[in-house]
Amino acid sequence: MKILFEIFKEFGADSKSLDAAHVFRTPGTINGKNGAEKEVYALFNSLPGYTLQEMQQGLPNLWDVYKKDQKIVTRTEKKSVAPVHPLIKGQNLSADRLKDLKTIARDIYKGDCEGIRELLLFLTRNYYHSMHAARFRAGDPLLFEESQTLALQFNEKYFKDPLPEAEVLKHTLNTKKLYRYKQATLNDLLMLDLDDQIKLNIKTEEAVKHKNKIRLRKARGGSTSGKRAETRAAIVEAITANPGLYDHEIAAIVKANIGKCSKNTVKTVRAEIGK
Repeated sequence: MKILFEIFKEFGADSKSLDAAHVFRTPGTINGKNGAEKEVYALFNSLPGYTLQEMQQGLPNLWDVYKKDQKIVTRTEKKSVAPVHPLIKGQNLSADRLKDLKTIARDIYKGDCEGIRELLLFLTRNYYHSMHAARFRAGDPLLFEESQTLALQFNEKYFKDPLPEAEVLKHTLNTKKLYRYKQATLNDLLMLDLDDQIKLNIKTEEAVKHKNKIRLRKARGGSTSGKRAETRAAIVEAITANPGLYDHEIAAIVKANIGKCSKNTVKTVRAEIGK
């Protein structure tokens, strides 16, 4: 009754009606509350009756109504967190992968993606298909047209030397299976070294350790000039011995010899020596 009163008090509800004796007067008795004696009658009608259970089912939950009106949030409701649907979670992951592919082509390789262009476009279409897995499994031809358009746009926008359209159409479409590569596999396929992984905020165990080492070295005011000189000398030697190789191939040779080298470092050294 208290809840009902709170809900309807703005409409003139009488607080004294909370007392059942004020509401349920016995038929045949006299009500003299307002100074005038009035007999209490019992009125009957032919409408069908309802059980308490039926009445309860037809009414809203009064506590919920009261909470909403008073803007009350219970402790349980404060702590409740809506679960993430697996489909939405998968879509978000695929969308993040698409962003990473653009960053790799634009910022890591600087558009010089010779040797991995088909792979980047294949992965672009694969992750777009993963965002629409139900349509992929249904073999929706419109989905494949959409991913084709996306791959062609990627090809033109992010590659210094775009692939011919015929090659894009021939080598990048997969209609049989959705591939979900592990991060370590992608690192190998796309030749991402530790520096690249840090730029992409890829939190592999090795990348995290490497990032922490760099941070600690900077905090201590340490110098890496000796190591840089060694790396530069190895790059110059590799470029001189292999003038026809690309930056990432030179980086792989140097990395095999001294343990660490990125294609961006090779590109910088190549620009310095003019080769």
